[in-house]
Amino acid sequence: MKNAGNFPAEDMNQQRALLHRLEAAKEKAQLLADTFLNEATPIPTVRALPPTRSEIGRRLQTGEVQTIEDLGGGINDSQVITLKNGERAVWKRSAGEQSARNGIRPGEYFIREALTSDIADVVGMRDLVPETVVRYVGDQIGSAQRFMDGFDSGVKAGHAGSKTNDVRRSFVMNWILGNTDRHSGNWMVKTRGANAGKLGLIDNGLNLSTSTVDTPRIWYFRQLDNLDAEIPDDVKKPWADKWTDVKQLMTNYGIDPKAIASAEARFNRIMKPGTRWSDFTQDITER
Repeated sequence: MKNAGNFPAEDMNQQRALLHRLEAAKEKAQLLADTFLNEATPIPTVRALPPTRSEIGRRLQTGEVQTIEDLGGGINDSQVITLKNGERAVWKRSAGEQSARNGIRPGEYFIREALTSDIADVVGMRDLVPETVVRYVGDQIGSAQRFMDGFDSGVKAGHAGSKTNDVRRSFVMNWILGNTDRHSGNWMVKTRGANAGKLGLIDNGLNLSTSTVDTPRIWYFRQLDNLDAEIPDDVKKPWADKWTDVKQLMTNYGIDPKAIASAEARFNRIMKPGTRWSDFTQDITER
């Protein structure tokens, strides 16, 4: 059957897919131009760090670094630093970041790592997101994230044993912040010691994009026990109560207003009464 424009339906679908790819390519070209052709482009300045730093966070931010070892994995530089007191952290320097997504410039991921940690503090998700701070190591600025001892990535641990409410809470966070990188390697599960099955959300640098092309990537979505169920109020309420504070944190960290507006649109959508998990099946990537 022909449509009104006399194009077969399959041709129209191909045209829409092509337009989507062209739009993605245009955003990618703009990102590369901003990053590599304009050497004077500044990295956003963190204007005001919240005063509610945990003691662990303060140690991560100011502790003397004794050793640095390559961590490996991922496309960006990642190293394990050991502080003088024996605590370890994953160190990611701004200068080691590679282009990975539309709408997020390399050199800015570390800011989002620390911002996500502070947002977790505000909405009561510190148990899921390890303390992460902006700090210098030598003359290099980047993020330092508390090392998660006793955890394995989803690549090894899989879905089995993950605490159901942790999965629900993490989905709400990843959806609102538009995390485009929650794949099986960035989903940690406690497999050794107490509290087995506890989740840990690492690698939070690829969220809050200005892109209209990249969609949230949430690997574990179908682990939710009943996709047709309404999203419980208890996982939405902390965000509803603290949304003004969350937005202020984004502004303090220099996040682009377009990215903040996109996050607010996702927030408003998931906060609607009666929203179900299944309402988001067409809006996320699970691979």
